[in-house]
Amino acid sequence: MQKNKLFSVSYLKKQFQFAGREIKNNPLLYPFLVLCMVALMISFKVMGMIKEKRFFSRFDQSVLIFSKHLSQGSMLQDEDFDIMLLPKEHLPANAVRSKEKESFIGQKLLRSVEKNEMLFWDQFIVRSHAVPSQKIPPGYRVISIPTDEVSSASFQIQSGDHVDLVIESQTEQQSKSFTLLQNVTVLSTHSLDDGLSYSSLSLMVLPEEVPMITHSIRNSSISLSLRNPSDLEVFLASPMVDNQTLLDLGHKNTLQSDRKQKIEILKGQNTEFF
Repeated sequence: MQKNKLFSVSYLKKQFQFAGREIKNNPLLYPFLVLCMVALMISFKVMGMIKEKRFFSRFDQSVLIFSKHLSQGSMLQDEDFDIMLLPKEHLPANAVRSKEKESFIGQKLLRSVEKNEMLFWDQFIVRSHAVPSQKIPPGYRVISIPTDEVSSASFQIQSGDHVDLVIESQTEQQSKSFTLLQNVTVLSTHSLDDGLSYSSLSLMVLPEEVPMITHSIRNSSISLSLRNPSDLEVFLASPMVDNQTLLDLGHKNTLQSDRKQKIEILKGQNTEFF
């Protein structure tokens, strides 16, 4: 009953009448009343601005999306982008903001994308912000070698893979093949227009290995043997192979025995042994 009395119209009317008599009897309260009304108006104004800012701040993150379907290797242009507004709580950390669009003009797609698909820093674009030489660890050098489908294991070799360099040296008398370097890191491949093949790739090697490779490029042919990245074993006594070695039955039988070990190969979700 007391609660109903507090919020009844008659009760509020009596309270306003009492306040009016007090102000009328004490003129000094007029300036105080004016200040209270001004402060109240300012408070309502500020609260409204804060609410409005909070509402619109939910959608003040504009990100880039693709305006159409684009194929792998497409060169990005300004008309390939649209802008989408996203709430902050739904914004992926690596999404590209609209103000960063200029950084992607002229870049090539790493894979095909669909219309309205969001653009991410680490999924679609080959970034060129960093100087290429910054990728090279201290104490190493990078050298490019020519390659083709046969010498690159059918273009299966990609950036970050580890390879062995096999050299075939030919003289007038005979030809010899041997492994020049083992467990060499591939820094990058230089793709052709189709985005699937390449004519050269860059290797990260020691400074002492650079002249060995350049000499081999000019005087021999180089093939690359792709290896598992977790296979770090290096053979110190790498064989020199010539025509006589190929006729050595005992050597071939030894290798055949080593290859009889079962190899586990994953095909989809199935595991097969060969």
